[in-house]
Amino acid sequence: MKTHKATRRFGFTLTELLLAIIITGIILTAVASLVFAVGRLWAHNGAQDNVGILQNSVSWRIGDLVRHSRLVLSVDDRRIGLWASDLDQDGKIDVCELAEIYYDASADLVQRIQYDAPAGTHVSDVSVFASSGGWTTVTQPYQQYKHSAVLATGVTGWTVSRDAAAPAARIITVCFTVEEGEIERESTFSATLRSRDTDVIAEILEGAADDDGGDG
Repeated sequence: MKTHKATRRFGFTLTELLLAIIITGIILTAVASLVFAVGRLWAHNGAQDNVGILQNSVSWRIGDLVRHSRLVLSVDDRRIGLWASDLDQDGKIDVCELAEIYYDASADLVQRIQYDAPAGTHVSDVSVFASSGGWTTVTQPYQQYKHSAVLATGVTGWTVSRDAAAPAARIITVCFTVEEGEIERESTFSATLRSRDTDVIAEILEGAADDDGGDG
């Protein structure tokens, strides 16, 4: 009597192959989604870190400049005009000692502007700083000496306030918003002059009072 040996089958059936492909596709899709989500999280955290760094940079740079200045000479929504230092220690305001923090709303950036006029180029009539356009009146003739450095980009919503009118102001408060990608964060900081040149303040105010009296 003849016996038949069972035939061993090797390989996969079509159904098994299709099932394997489907399972592999599901696993790959899940892994890709996870990688994409982690990548977005890293990018989001990186953008938040960058915004935080930018906030701190703007606050520290502007605050440090204000704190070490001799006087606040001009304040408006675009500009903080400072007598940054008395380099020659003569108690007089030189053009090269002026520093300007300027907000360019059209480019969303903050600049520091200085005027490298020759040493000893004094502001002959400091009482002009008591007028609203005094800063421009003083600096306009020295535009050829002007140079600027960008302090921050991506800045919006810039506003400036002070505790008193220039040149008597001592505390400057700045509000601004920084943006990077979808991240937007508001910030406010105040900076106080460590010391003020009261003699020059008196000279500015007395000169302005004399001008008013002359006009009358």
